[in-house]
Amino acid sequence: MTGDNMDKLQLQEIYSFGEIVPSPTDNELNLNIPLDGNWLALPKAQLTSTEINLLTALFLEKNDVTINDDKHPWYGFLFEGKPIEKVAGSYRIIQFNLINSNQKQSRQEWLDAFASMFNKVADAFFLTESYGIIVEEKSKSSYSLEELEGILLTLESDFIFKTKAFLGSFLNISDGFPRFFQEEKQIFLEELPTIKSKSAFSLSQVALHFFTKNMVKKSLIMQIFKKKLSIDGEMQDIITALWNNQGNISSTAKELFMHRNTLQYRLEKFHEQTGLSLKSMDDLVLSYLLVA
Repeated sequence: MTGDNMDKLQLQEIYSFGEIVPSPTDNELNLNIPLDGNWLALPKAQLTSTEINLLTALFLEKNDVTINDDKHPWYGFLFEGKPIEKVAGSYRIIQFNLINSNQKQSRQEWLDAFASMFNKVADAFFLTESYGIIVEEKSKSSYSLEELEGILLTLESDFIFKTKAFLGSFLNISDGFPRFFQEEKQIFLEELPTIKSKSAFSLSQVALHFFTKNMVKKSLIMQIFKKKLSIDGEMQDIITALWNNQGNISSTAKELFMHRNTLQYRLEKFHEQTGLSLKSMDDLVLSYLLVA
């Protein structure tokens, strides 16, 4: 069974309200996903915009990049269920998405430059015009998240497009690596729209949001509380930035291009209106879950 087939079987379980049809239905009303000779029609009215973007990226986005399995054996291993020979040890995958990547030559030059920054690259390739991966073997010189951000910012100064990247976790090949990567891929693609101020992120930055958002949506308590608070757009940005900066007010003000005293004032007003103090980590976590 290939990774894609496994994904589609899981898809049927998750979206049980979908209908198996012999041909695509109205694209205005439904998201049609190919499924073993048939189509899974999912009503768009029952999907969030994030879900539509994710499902499109996973199953419908045109892959106009030809990948040679002999040249890139990790492609067959990760996406086609093929064994990979003479590989042992621990590896991680850095996923990346390029913005404004409309020049193929520059895109490949960017990947070559990016891959050259790593000490032990096992493979690197694009899956689409904008999305690709680097497979890195673990070594003493493996980069931290902060170092990866620095590399991406350096590349931005040399190329015409920006990049968002996901730093995967190291895992032994024998520990279900392809399936592990498929979940990391889902996390990256689904959380990508929520990452605004950073060039790179990892599981720890998005785990709370990713693994709790469905429960928050289903909770009557949380939905009523969210409606009661009536948090405006600017306050949402403040809460998100405060969370991303571990509650540090000075760093948050800098990220938002806001005077520290102005931010302090907004936090005090929010406390008066809601009873929630964003200087308290417990209250900040709750507020973040409501707006994320």
